[in-house]
Amino acid sequence: NLKPSGEIAKTTEKRDKFKNYQPKRPVIQRVNSMLKPEGEMEQVSEKRAEFKDFHPSRPVIYRKTSTLKPEGQMLQVSEKRAEYIDFHPSRTYIGAEIIPC
Repeated sequence: NLKPSGEIAKTTEKRDKFKNYQPKRPVIQRVNSMLKPEGEMEQVSEKRAEFKDFHPSRPVIYRKTSTLKPEGQMLQVSEKRAEYIDFHPSRTYIGAEIIPC
């Protein structure tokens, strides 16, 4: 026996007093006298005029011609080339057959 007895109101007191406020953007009043520039406008701003671009670049090396001249006799064949022995790899021979590497 869980049925309520008596008369039940369709709307409660809280629902009667509820006001649904719609969120709106605030209205900002601009002062037009503040927006007018005074005097002449410069073509280049002070910041741009004073800016120094320290762009990194590779240093330029100036070689003196006096340091590039060799002293004494130059050998036709360098010591490395004269002493270097190139052992070229060759194919492996087993009897009469050639086995590719």
